[in-house]
Amino acid sequence: MANRSRRSILAFLPNQQPQFCEGSDVLPVPEIIPLNITAEQVLSWLRVQQ
Repeated sequence: MANRSRRSILAFLPNQQPQFCEGSDVLPVPEIIPLNITAEQVLSWLRVQQ
C-alpha cells in the first residue's frame, strides 16, 4: 500500500509484522524473488505526470 502524501510504503509479507519503508529503504521481498528496489523508486513510478 503506498501513501503518496507521506511518500512511504507499508510492506506486508506472510508471517511477519508489516514493515514501514520510505526514501532509500529497500523493500522487503520473498527470498525467491531476486529484486532490490527502494520505496522511492516505486513511488516515482506512481507519480502522475501533469
